[in-house]
Amino acid sequence: MNAMIKLTEVSADKLENASNAKDAADALVAYATEMKVLAEKGKELDKKYPDMKIDGNEKFKSENEAVEKVMKKFIDASMKASMKYANSKEFMDAAAKMQEIMK
Repeated sequence: MNAMIKLTEVSADKLENASNAKDAADALVAYATEMKVLAEKGKELDKKYPDMKIDGNEKFKSENEAVEKVMKKFIDASMKASMKYANSKEFMDAAAKMQEIMK
Protein backbone atom coordinates (compact mmCIF):
# COMPACT_ATOMS: atom_id res chain seq x y z
CA MET A 1 0.00 0.00 0.00
CA ASN A 2 2.84 2.37 0.79
CA ALA A 3 4.38 1.73 -2.62
CA MET A 4 1.08 2.70 -4.26
CA ILE A 5 0.87 5.87 -2.18
CA LYS A 6 4.44 6.85 -3.08
CA LEU A 7 3.97 6.07 -6.79
CA THR A 8 0.78 8.11 -6.93
CA GLU A 9 2.38 11.02 -5.08
CA VAL A 10 5.43 11.08 -7.35
CA SER A 11 3.27 10.77 -10.47
CA ALA A 12 1.00 13.62 -9.36
CA ASP A 13 4.07 15.79 -8.80
CA LYS A 14 5.40 14.91 -12.26
CA LEU A 15 2.07 15.88 -13.82
CA GLU A 16 1.93 19.13 -11.88
CA ASN A 17 5.50 20.03 -12.81
CA ALA A 18 5.41 18.90 -16.43
CA SER A 19 6.78 21.64 -18.61
CA ASN A 20 5.34 20.20 -21.80
CA ALA A 21 2.88 17.64 -23.14
CA LYS A 22 5.57 14.98 -23.58
CA ASP A 23 6.58 15.13 -19.91
CA ALA A 24 2.94 14.90 -18.83
CA ALA A 25 2.29 12.05 -21.26
CA ASP A 26 5.33 10.16 -20.02
CA ALA A 27 4.15 10.62 -16.42
CA LEU A 28 0.73 9.15 -17.24
CA VAL A 29 2.10 6.10 -19.03
CA ALA A 30 4.74 5.44 -16.35
CA TYR A 31 2.09 5.69 -13.62
CA ALA A 32 -0.24 3.26 -15.37
CA THR A 33 2.55 0.79 -16.09
CA GLU A 34 3.85 0.77 -12.53
CA MET A 35 0.36 0.76 -11.01
CA LYS A 36 -0.53 -2.30 -13.09
CA VAL A 37 2.41 -4.16 -11.53
CA LEU A 38 1.34 -3.12 -8.03
CA ALA A 39 -2.25 -4.16 -8.73
CA GLU A 40 -1.09 -7.62 -9.79
CA LYS A 41 0.91 -7.96 -6.58
CA GLY A 42 -2.19 -6.91 -4.65
CA LYS A 43 -4.25 -9.61 -6.35
CA GLU A 44 -1.63 -12.18 -5.40
CA LEU A 45 -1.78 -11.04 -1.77
CA ASP A 46 -5.59 -11.20 -1.85
CA LYS A 47 -5.38 -14.82 -2.98
CA LYS A 48 -2.78 -15.66 -0.36
CA TYR A 49 -4.63 -13.85 2.44
CA PRO A 50 -8.32 -13.86 1.47
CA ASP A 51 -9.50 -12.90 4.95
CA MET A 52 -7.37 -9.77 5.15
CA LYS A 53 -9.48 -6.79 4.17
CA ILE A 54 -7.90 -3.36 3.99
CA ASP A 55 -10.85 -1.16 3.00
CA GLY A 56 -12.80 -0.12 6.08
CA ASN A 57 -10.36 -1.92 8.39
CA GLU A 58 -9.50 0.24 11.41
CA LYS A 59 -5.97 -1.23 11.44
CA PHE A 60 -5.37 0.46 8.09
CA LYS A 61 -7.23 3.70 8.77
CA SER A 62 -4.20 5.97 8.31
CA GLU A 63 -3.16 4.18 5.13
CA ASN A 64 -6.67 4.40 3.70
CA GLU A 65 -6.77 8.12 4.50
CA ALA A 66 -3.37 8.58 2.82
CA VAL A 67 -4.62 6.75 -0.28
CA GLU A 68 -7.71 8.98 -0.47
CA LYS A 69 -5.59 12.12 -0.09
CA VAL A 70 -3.00 11.16 -2.70
CA MET A 71 -5.62 9.94 -5.17
CA LYS A 72 -7.36 13.31 -4.93
CA LYS A 73 -4.03 15.01 -5.63
CA PHE A 74 -3.40 12.72 -8.63
CA ILE A 75 -6.88 13.24 -10.03
CA ASP A 76 -6.57 17.02 -9.67
CA ALA A 77 -3.14 16.99 -11.34
CA SER A 78 -4.32 14.78 -14.20
CA MET A 79 -7.40 16.94 -14.78
CA LYS A 80 -5.26 20.08 -14.91
CA ALA A 81 -2.86 18.41 -17.32
CA SER A 82 -5.79 17.22 -19.43
CA MET A 83 -7.05 20.78 -19.73
CA LYS A 84 -3.59 22.24 -20.31
CA TYR A 85 -2.67 19.70 -22.99
CA ALA A 86 -6.13 19.09 -24.45
CA ASN A 87 -4.86 19.93 -27.94
CA SER A 88 -1.83 17.67 -27.68
CA LYS A 89 -2.13 14.43 -29.61
CA GLU A 90 0.78 13.04 -27.60
CA PHE A 91 -0.98 13.66 -24.29
CA MET A 92 -4.33 12.38 -25.50
CA ASP A 93 -2.67 9.24 -26.87
CA ALA A 94 -0.99 8.74 -23.50
CA ALA A 95 -4.32 9.12 -21.70
CA ALA A 96 -5.82 6.46 -23.99
CA LYS A 97 -2.80 4.21 -23.43
CA MET A 98 -3.20 4.66 -19.69
CA GLN A 99 -6.80 3.48 -19.92
CA GLU A 100 -5.71 0.48 -21.97
CA ILE A 101 -2.95 -0.47 -19.51
CA MET A 102 -5.25 -0.17 -16.51
CA LYS A 103 -7.88 -2.57 -17.90
